[in-house]
Amino acid sequence: MVEGMEEVHPTPQPPTPRPPPIFVDGVQNINPLRELLVGIAGDDFELKVLQGNQVKIQPKSSDNYSTIIKVLTKKRTEFHTYQPKADRSFQTVLRGLHYSTDTKDIKSEIESLGHT
Repeated sequence: MVEGMEEVHPTPQPPTPRPPPIFVDGVQNINPLRELLVGIAGDDFELKVLQGNQVKIQPKSSDNYSTIIKVLTKKRTEFHTYQPKADRSFQTVLRGLHYSTDTKDIKSEIESLGHT
């Protein structure tokens, strides 16, 4: 190491959670679905055929997830998925508080810790 030069370490970024899978029902022919997905997301997804004419689409990025959902909704495709972890609300449990504790006091204390 050169004198006077400090070693810089990049701060590690928390890993971004994978988007949830999308389950498409009633797929008789997978080719049109595959062509649609390749046109939208390139090859940034995985397809898996499940039982009962159901196909599982696993997007590899959140951007592709939202794009695929928009296009499937626009085409009125029958599908279901889960809420992405990034969009889920934050829940906590506060223990050891007396029931008569004023909720305004609890709220102000939580906000003082940097939570909204």
